[in-house]
Amino acid sequence: MATALRNLALVQLQRRPEEAARTLERCSGSEAAALLRHAAPAVAAGVLALVSPRFAARCFAALPAETWTAVLNELSPLPAAALLRRCPGDLREASLDDLSARVAAPIRSALAYPPGSAGASASAEALTLFDDLPVGRAIEILGDRRDAVPDRVVVLDRSRRVLGVFRTAALCLPPRDATVGSLTLESVPLISASTPVADLAGDRRWEGSIAPVVDRSRAFVGVLKPESLRRDSGRDSALPATQLVVAFSELFWFGLTTAVALLAARGRPADTGRRLG
Repeated sequence: MATALRNLALVQLQRRPEEAARTLERCSGSEAAALLRHAAPAVAAGVLALVSPRFAARCFAALPAETWTAVLNELSPLPAAALLRRCPGDLREASLDDLSARVAAPIRSALAYPPGSAGASASAEALTLFDDLPVGRAIEILGDRRDAVPDRVVVLDRSRRVLGVFRTAALCLPPRDATVGSLTLESVPLISASTPVADLAGDRRWEGSIAPVVDRSRAFVGVLKPESLRRDSGRDSALPATQLVVAFSELFWFGLTTAVALLAARGRPADTGRRLG
């Protein structure tokens, strides 16, 4: 009977992670870990990303040590850093040491900044393109992301310094052999990674655009998402009129996503269906 109940709970973790997260937060960390240890790493990571970082840290510490690496591999850098920041130092370092350099680097980068700073809150998952990339290749990359095509893309030079941003729709006009750097780039104010996000409250310079965060060398760290600014700076939640604008915006980008996918498909050989990375 206990096994049957556990299997039912595991199904709920996968199918309804938000509800499962709310339910687990009523339990102790060890009780939640007793269930999460039987879940697939991706499922366990998905739930840990939805609970509070403090509770996630308690759950993570109660998991068997041999599962730490698998779970961290499935977490995005920001929730992973938020979780590890609340773990004991020896556990945090042991967990990071077992990760590959590719996975550990963005987590360590987020951990290097104090909580509430732009560096700690920046998302490292924003789409960036180098300025010397051909437009045709950029279209292919965006086509492979058809479920998550951003409205703006950050352009970097090979030193990872921000040159500007462009609207995704701009890729539809130039020849495919043109470079991304030849597009009309919007200049955006850069945010120092050490800046407290609370200090950005009421600053409208990034409204309707993108908020790049850079380190001391002005190298790109990530971007502040609108929800990060609202959560950390204490801004009011969106008003109904704003929500309506957002809904129309999402409808527009759904159409643009389809257009980018069609452009990408048109540029590929007819006999290949493989994904281009």
